[in-house]
Amino acid sequence: MSSLSTANPSPLRLVNPFPLPVWPDAPLTRLDPCVVQVIKRMVTDLSQPYYLEDLAAEVNLCPRQLERLFQQETHFTPLQYLKRLRLEKAKALLLDFTLSIKEVRLEVGYQHANWFGVDFKEAFGITPQQYRAGK
Repeated sequence: MSSLSTANPSPLRLVNPFPLPVWPDAPLTRLDPCVVQVIKRMVTDLSQPYYLEDLAAEVNLCPRQLERLFQQETHFTPLQYLKRLRLEKAKALLLDFTLSIKEVRLEVGYQHANWFGVDFKEAFGITPQQYRAGK
């Protein structure tokens, strides 16, 4: 019997399509230092707007160089990665019932409720309200 097979399959759950470390205390050592610096910058405050030009300037690269390097290292553009960071953080915050869904979306940098709902559903297959309700 293979060590990979299991007698009892695990219940169906949402698959995290974000395979790389997302928080600053996660091991980022295998990534280019410029990419690590940009990730750490984004994670410091997800509620802030970030622009590719500004992130690139912080690591002394032109925007296109940063985008290419970031995609090579993570398989995401910096802005796609930022979106995933925000959505993963939102998912965690939605489990805190002391926060309203509006507070959660603002905490992770979404000014518009519609875009938050659309992006969340695209990423996880359910709306933030459904996720909070456990559906």
